[in-house]
Formats: sequence, structure tokens, C-alpha cells
Amino acid sequence: MSSFVLGRKRIALLIPYFLIIAFYAIAILPAPGRPIPQGTYDDGLFFRWSTSLLHGQWLGPWNELTTSKGPLHSILSAVGFQAGLSVYASRRLMYLLASLIFTFAAFTRSRNWVRILVLAALLSDPFQFGQGGLRNLREGTYISFQIIGFGLGVLGLDMVRAEGRLSKRLFAVIAAMGLSFGFLMITREARSIVRIELLLWLICFIFLCFRTTPHAQRRWLACLVSIVVLYVGTMAPVHALRIVNNRIYDAPISNSMEEGSFPKFYGKLVSVRSKDDPPIARVPISMNTIKVLIEESGGHGGKVASILKGINPMWSQIGCSRYPETCGEYAGGWLQWGLRDSLSLQLVAPKNERAFQEFASVATDELTAICRTSSRLYCDPKAEGYLPPMDRWGFKNPLAEVVNEASRVVRLTLVPQLYPQGKPDYYSFNLWPPAIFSRLGISPLGTRAITVQESFKWTKATTLTCLVGVALKAFLMGLVVVVLFRSVRGLPSSFSGLDLPSLWLLGSLALHLSVYTLLGVTSFSGLLYVTMASPLYIGWMGRLIGSTVGRSQG
Repeated sequence: MSSFVLGRKRIALLIPYFLIIAFYAIAILPAPGRPIPQGTYDDGLFFRWSTSLLHGQWLGPWNELTTSKGPLHSILSAVGFQAGLSVYASRRLMYLLASLIFTFAAFTRSRNWVRILVLAALLSDPFQFGQGGLRNLREGTYISFQIIGFGLGVLGLDMVRAEGRLSKRLFAVIAAMGLSFGFLMITREARSIVRIELLLWLICFIFLCFRTTPHAQRRWLACLVSIVVLYVGTMAPVHALRIVNNRIYDAPISNSMEEGSFPKFYGKLVSVRSKDDPPIARVPISMNTIKVLIEESGGHGGKVASILKGINPMWSQIGCSRYPETCGEYAGGWLQWGLRDSLSLQLVAPKNERAFQEFASVATDELTAICRTSSRLYCDPKAEGYLPPMDRWGFKNPLAEVVNEASRVVRLTLVPQLYPQGKPDYYSFNLWPPAIFSRLGISPLGTRAITVQESFKWTKATTLTCLVGVALKAFLMGLVVVVLFRSVRGLPSSFSGLDLPSLWLLGSLALHLSVYTLLGVTSFSGLLYVTMASPLYIGWMGRLIGSTVGRSQG
């Protein structure tokens, strides 16, 4: 009789999850998205890659974009389409599964109502239905694997704290966590974010190992084996992609935004400045400096001159429309795309990734030679990568600009808003007839134009979900305020002290917000990317609440 009662109690605990999943499956999963098939560098690129995969090819013939971005999003979209799901439905199904994994992995020691609250908040997050959430962008895939990775990471830390010993189950969790973060590394660039997040996790893990494992030898063994397992799991997707690209495009590169000679060439180029040329805000290298470089390049082989002369002036117009002070210049990250285009035009057949990287390497060597001999140019020997040093930002008060941009990023991410990235209007999002996709030679991946009646239905469903999401976020914030206030005053006897998983989530959230702030200061607005930070914010609030109110009794 007691087992029967216990079984009924467990079923009752699962009913809220079934209701949440059912609502999401009916009201959100089949909803249309916002297709932009003509997008060359984002949405359209991923449509083209998925189409190529559906035709039994890899990512199509090589061009300057083939290895510039991670292909995982297009791979999963093609797989989902083969299974009968639209590109938007497959991404949402992945997000649903990821949210369930996170909820049950990161909240094993929390009360059931906390898990239900976090799951509902994740699935109704208004960012999922805004400008970034409704498009065919890599962020959708990135967010899902990010949630899975953090859920497994929290579970691993909880296991170390609870068990205080090595176990096969712990190593399996760490390997799965590493694999999730490895998928992040082949989904988007900015791998430094992933590396720092993993470093923060390792610090927490080692601290717990030395605190809970009784024998010194076991501590060191646990740390060493865990680091190896985590590294292998994280790098497996990267190495697999390198092998495929090497076989098809003749270069062992998984992401040429991160690897190879092109990032070195870009970092070297934007470190150059004409000595009489003041820095301009959001302009990595001025037109005046480019003119001097072209003149100086003639005596060193002319590779740099050919690249700079070949940049399409169109790239100077995009930044101008958003930042008037950059008019007539190649602003922000758009310079990088202009350089890629121009560099690829310099190649002679056969064009492939190896030739692209070799040309970039020769141009980098030429830049180094120019810097040694030119009396008209200053080259920062410490500059590398895509982030210019602060003295090159071009602001009279860089700190004030950072504070201003950070306030925008933090406010958008942390303050609950009904439509943080714009109100969804499904009718205007779906005016692309099938002929548009056919003319572009790409598969619509289940995208279709919808009627006015359908658009009203989906808008109502999305608006209701956003209302729930903003209410749940506000409620979580209220609980966090109460928890922090009471814990500071030492009132609750159930307060468990320092919770390292909460700190890891908070540190990672701060890292994301910092990166988007720096992006907005030095290049272009990072507000679109806070879509990736919002689930971390929800997860951190839930974990802080769950670790404070105590372990679930159900």
C-alpha cells in the first residue's frame, strides 16, 4: 500500500512537467520563425549549408565563408528537416530537451517547485521570441548546448561535494559536459568565452576535490583524470571538424575566425596606425592609415596593397548607417568581412582554404616587414586578435563609454521586459514565397508563408508565453532579493553557505555581459547577443534559490 501511495505521489510531482511540455509542444514548437533567406552572412548562409548537406555534400564549394563559422547549427537543421521538422521546430525541440536536462541535472538537491519554476521560465523566456530568437541563427543551437553543458557541470560539482570520491558516473558526466562545450566551440566563434567558463569550472572542481577527498593521492588523481576527460571531450568535436575540412578544403581548420593565419593577419593589420592619425571610435584601422599602408606595401611584395585595394566600399556604408562618426571608414567587425572577401579575390585557381590561409600568412609577414622599415607607421607589437587595446578605442573617456554600454547590456538582460528584442509579428515575418528560396537555390527547410489568420493565432500564443516569461523572471528576481537579504542577515537556518555552482553560473553570466559590452564599445552593438546570456541568468537565479531553500523532499 505504501509503495502505491509513493508511486501516486511521484506521478503527481510529474504532472506540472507534462503540462508545461504539452503547452510548449502545442503553442510554441510548431510556430513559424523569421526567415531571411537572402542573408549572405547569417540566416541565408545557414540555409545554404543545410541545403548542401541535404544534397549529400559537405558545405558546398569553398569560398571565403565556408570555414568562417561553425556548421553545427546547419547540420542539426538538416537532420531535423530529414526527420520532418522545420528549421525552427527542430531548434525549439532541442531547446526543450536542453531545458529539461538542465532542470533535472542542476537541481537534484532542490525542491520540486524550484525545478518547475526554472523550467517554465526557460521555456517562456521572451528573448526566445524576439529579433534574435525567431531567426535562423546559430544562437539557437549555441543556447541549447550551453544549457546542457552548464547543467552537467553543476551536476558534476554536486556529485564531488556529495560523494567526495572518483566514480565512473562522475567521469561520464564530465565527458558529456566537455562534449557539450566542444559543440559550442564548433557553433560560434569567441572561444575564449568557453575556455574561461571551463577554467572557472575547473577551479570550483579542484577546490571541492581537495576539500572533500580524504587522501592526497586520490585528490591529485581525481584532478588529473578529470582534466584529461574534460579536455578530450571538449576537443573531440573540434578535431573531428578539422579532419573533415582538411579532407574537403585542404586545410585542417575547424573555424578560420579562430584558427589559421587570417586571425593573425587581422590582428596585425589593426595594430597599425599612421603616426599622425588619431584613433576613431569603432574604427579598427582608418582610411588614412590604409592609404599609407598601400603606399608602403609596394616595396615589400604588394600583397597587403592588393588586399586593401580590393575591399568592397560597401563595407564602409553599413557601419555609417548605425554610427555616423564612422562614415567613410570601415567600422567594427564589418572590416573583417571586407578583408575576407578581398583576400579570396586575390587567389588563383584552385581556390581552397589552404591557399586562403597561405596568402594571409604571406600578407602577415609583409606587414611585419613594413612595420620594421616604415617611419610613417606605428605598429603595436602587443596587439593581437579582434579586440583592440583601450588606447585605440578612440573615445575621449573610454571608461564612460564602457559604463554606458554595460548599463544597456545589463538592463536588457537582467530587467524583465515583455518584448526585450521587439514584438513578434508573424505575418510580416513570413512573406517569403517558395519562389524566393528556389531562386536562391536553397531549401526553405520547412519555412512557408502563412495567412493572416495563422499569424494572429501565433502572435496570441507568443504574447501569452512572453507574459508568462516576464512574470516568472520578475518572480525569480523577487525570490533572489529575499534570499540574499535573509542570507546576509543570517536569518534562515537552512542557508547552506557558499554554493560553488551558483558562483560558477554567476561568473559565466558576468563574462557574457562583459564580452557583449566590449563588443558594443569597440565594434557594433552586442545587444542582439544577450539572448545567449538570458538562460544563464534564469539558471543562476534558480540555483541560488534552490541551494538556499534546501534539498527536495519529493
